[in-house]
Amino acid sequence: MRRLAWPRYPGLFLQMAAGWLLAPLLIRLLPLPALLRVCSPTPVAARDEDRLIRVRRYCEVMTHYLPLGTRQACLRQCLVLFYHLNRWGEPVTIRFGMRQTEARAWIGHCWLTTADGALWQADPRAEDFTEVATFGLGSHPGIRLDPSRLESVQ
Repeated sequence: MRRLAWPRYPGLFLQMAAGWLLAPLLIRLLPLPALLRVCSPTPVAARDEDRLIRVRRYCEVMTHYLPLGTRQACLRQCLVLFYHLNRWGEPVTIRFGMRQTEARAWIGHCWLTTADGALWQADPRAEDFTEVATFGLGSHPGIRLDPSRLESVQ
């Protein structure tokens, strides 16, 4: 295990930590459209590669040291990353998927994709789910539902 060092961008780290700690509360209190509006950033004018690298690293640190349970972990991570990646010039989209277990229970998952539709980072679980909705900024802002895909899950 590597030794933890003081973050290069302490303000960014504290913003991400606050978002990480507040996300479970916001997920419980807000309906999805309101939650996504809260997590939609005002983009900074220029892409900042160094900050984008730090966003990924800080999220890994928080996932490891501040897990705070596993319920809705994918949504929490997607919301925090969506906000900070879009803010610092990396346009990503949140994809929502559903699947039914053998016991006929519904489970959901979400993941991030880049502007060209590729996975933002490796997520082996994403292929097990049928995508039913997306949320993004830029050329296709807002939530887009695909009810025909939901019918194919059953």
